[in-house]
Amino acid sequence: MIIRHNTLQIDNTSMLDSPDSFSTLIFEKTNETSPKRTRIIAKKNKKHDSHKIEELQMSYEALKTHLKAAFDDIERLKYENNQLRVEKDGNLIQEQNESNLLTNTDEDESETELEATL
Repeated sequence: MIIRHNTLQIDNTSMLDSPDSFSTLIFEKTNETSPKRTRIIAKKNKKHDSHKIEELQMSYEALKTHLKAAFDDIERLKYENNQLRVEKDGNLIQEQNESNLLTNTDEDESETELEATL
């Protein structure tokens, strides 16, 4: 069961445009705010702004920390990459030297075998 409330249909809309003194007392005009209300709003805005500034500072500090860690990781990876390149180059040179030694000894042995057979 739905309860129906009585509503008042306003036929004279000019009454809304020019309120009487009683309605002015009850309802404040939107463009006219009391000094007390203005101070309260200013205080709330200041508190809200200070809270936002604090959040932004915390966010900035966290971002700085993450960026510093990221740059440190990049520097570490660069160093490790250079170390691996140096090791790889050293291993390649060593392998080339070993392969040259093996081919030289194989050629010497084949020459001595040919001479022996002749």
